[in-house]
Amino acid sequence: MWLFLPAMVLLLSMDSPLASAATPAEPALLAAADDEGQSRWLVDLGLSIDRWVDAIPLGNGLTGAMLWGNGRELRISLDRGDLWDLRNPKEISEPGFTFANMVELVKAGKHGEVARLFDHIYFRPSPTKLPGARVVIKLADASARKFVLDMARGSGFVKLDGGQQIESFWLEFRPVLLVRVPAQIASVQIAANPAVAKLGFPAGKMGKTGDSTWIEQDCLGGFSYAVVARWRSDGDAVLLALSIDRAASGQSGLQQARANCAAALAEGIEKARGAHEAWWANYWAVSRVKIPDARIQRLYDLAMYYYGAGSRKGNPPLPLQGVWAADNGDLPPWKGDYHHDMNTQVIYWAYYNAGHFAEGESLLDFMWDLAPYHRRFAKSFFGVEGIMVPGVMSFDGKPLGGWPQYTLMPTQCLWLFQNFHWHWRFTQDARFLAERCYPYGTEMAKAVEALLRDDGHGRLILPLSTSPEIHDNRPAAWLKPNSNNDQATLLWFFAALAEEANALSKAADISHYRGVLAKLDPLATDSKDGVLLLTRGERLVESHRHPAHLMAIHPLALMTVEGSDTDRKTILNSLDDLKRLGDRAWVGFSFPWAACLEARALRGDNALAYLRIFCDGFVARNGFNVNDRGGNCFTLDANFAHAQAVHEMLMQSWGDKIRIFPAMPTAWKDASFDRLRAEGGFVVSASRGSGQTTRVWIKSLAGQPCRIKPGFGRPPKLTVNGRAATIKPTAEGVYELPLVKGDEAMLISSEDIPLTSSE
Repeated sequence: MWLFLPAMVLLLSMDSPLASAATPAEPALLAAADDEGQSRWLVDLGLSIDRWVDAIPLGNGLTGAMLWGNGRELRISLDRGDLWDLRNPKEISEPGFTFANMVELVKAGKHGEVARLFDHIYFRPSPTKLPGARVVIKLADASARKFVLDMARGSGFVKLDGGQQIESFWLEFRPVLLVRVPAQIASVQIAANPAVAKLGFPAGKMGKTGDSTWIEQDCLGGFSYAVVARWRSDGDAVLLALSIDRAASGQSGLQQARANCAAALAEGIEKARGAHEAWWANYWAVSRVKIPDARIQRLYDLAMYYYGAGSRKGNPPLPLQGVWAADNGDLPPWKGDYHHDMNTQVIYWAYYNAGHFAEGESLLDFMWDLAPYHRRFAKSFFGVEGIMVPGVMSFDGKPLGGWPQYTLMPTQCLWLFQNFHWHWRFTQDARFLAERCYPYGTEMAKAVEALLRDDGHGRLILPLSTSPEIHDNRPAAWLKPNSNNDQATLLWFFAALAEEANALSKAADISHYRGVLAKLDPLATDSKDGVLLLTRGERLVESHRHPAHLMAIHPLALMTVEGSDTDRKTILNSLDDLKRLGDRAWVGFSFPWAACLEARALRGDNALAYLRIFCDGFVARNGFNVNDRGGNCFTLDANFAHAQAVHEMLMQSWGDKIRIFPAMPTAWKDASFDRLRAEGGFVVSASRGSGQTTRVWIKSLAGQPCRIKPGFGRPPKLTVNGRAATIKPTAEGVYELPLVKGDEAMLISSEDIPLTSSE
């Protein structure tokens, strides 16, 4: 899928200092200027934005807008997460569209038939995410001077000549974008995206009155959607309400969009702005990070902004482009779909440490709601009971096809289960574990166990094995079972279920899953230098974008530098080998994933080097990760992998302990974070100065055992719930804190002002 190298597009670099980690993230603080007169939370995109991919992204989880234009023309590209053409290709209804048939065709070398049945259907126009429409506002007496995204308020601004500014933001929980224009408007037009003609849709029906204009698009498959623009005077300005809606609840999309606009205009901008800014103030108060690298800080902040704008509980999760589908006259790249060979998982890597659990639950709720269909898919395609998820799927959970080596392989959905498992590990939500996480996982286990076969020597293998995107779509992509990607996923998956069964006191299940683990081979490594292989007998020998063979290091943590000498050798040599092969074939996500791998190896300088390459070469003006040579399309995965790499450098909590500043680059002498979340249900704040940890605050939300390696240069002062305590560290510098639910501990290396928290 990822075949193109992006253009070298430099992200705007603006310094971004953070106030003391003791201070809650209040709106006044977020808007405060730094020493250079620039704000951390304002992204200045310059005089004109001529490409939609560089535009200001705004959103409320369900609907999105891209704000761009130049001179006297303002363009607003509207999108909505549930706009999909879901007509399925006929091949998925053929009797031969089964995993068993794919196995036989591969064994018989009939790769042309494999391609026809399982790959070529991806190149049909439908199913696909649908683009919305473009609203064009032409100004009569003013021109744009600057486009600015205010992340703190989730708003976009266009500075006009004369000192005034256009303000725009989405209403909370309603599909309405308010735009206040303090200038005369010559016209307001709505332009349908011509790409819908490729789907055979009829031309949209357009209409206009004295104070509104609209377009209604009928779609094949029995639904329609509409975009409405309505306006009224607002003192010395014009207030516009833009809405994109689809047919539901017995009304047409046009009826609903009209009603949305009328209600918003009647309510007025002041009340709407108050609710909108209150939501964002609460969002930003959850956690914060401060690092001494302006570009990496800016991109981290933007990733957190994208979560707030694009992923909210009760709405669809972020697909490849989120709620910002392409506005280039074509259908969304890669169908704007859900790719589970890494894109979906990586998009949701960073919300756990950041504590944005409600935003992350949009994915978990979505997959849970699709479980009935995925039970049917497990039966119809794989021929087994349980849950199986297509590696590439549409909004209704159905397979889209594509390279079958990852779009229709079972381990991709097992990796998707890590999002459920991590959510439980970080929140320690016992109800979520018992009612959703564990039941979902056990149904996946039922399905994959039915697919595993004895290799004749008492070991379990899959009928087919691959490593995503290795050898692209060539016959060589079918690797000897089991590849390290498949084996690592299986080893992690059954170990995770055993851990969950233990937490739920299910003794029989613990025994069962440990029994499966006993029949899985260890990972394949090179006998000379210990490097992780693609599969037994095959080593990665060229630069490649997808480091799936290294999943055992990150994100699965099956081997760690704190483990055996053999594991440590394998990790370091594998990462050195990856670097030796070079990044010629890498794409955006490759670099931050490599940074995560290096952070797990505790090599902060290497991690920083990869992040700097990503920032310098793979990022558009608005922060989006670009993927092609002209920078005309983007995906969001690399943005969130970048944010997670920052988390991995600042704090790691896998296994049985929390590690503070474990992978700090030499250049990062000072850094801090406030209220990040750690596995086990902990909230943690910490600061670092002159290359040493100075303060750590930790609160237990679940009463789990607390083992922390704070990394002080000298023994710290310790208080628990405000009372002095004396605890000696282990030889490895780990403190075992006697915390129960609700307890707080403070470790201070000097007489500095104590670190506090708003918890």
